[in-house]
Amino acid sequence: MSEANGKEFYQTQSQEHVKQVVELDAQSRPYKVYTAALAHSVGQPCEVTTYGYENVNTTTIVARLEEQDTWTQAHQGIIDAL
Repeated sequence: MSEANGKEFYQTQSQEHVKQVVELDAQSRPYKVYTAALAHSVGQPCEVTTYGYENVNTTTIVARLEEQDTWTQAHQGIIDAL
């Protein structure tokens, strides 16, 4: 993701409602968080934030990776089921 596109994407999110899907790890901590604008549909870009923890017994976050991915039917299915 280019810097210009990333800034535009994050700025857009800060000004609209968003939908999120959170994947938990074996210790029930957020591992991956998928975020997309509420109006986005399957196939459109979403932000994925991946968290790394100090060790298996803590909730201390020591690493965070933000990437752009695609909102999938699986993500949308979770939202639609709510």
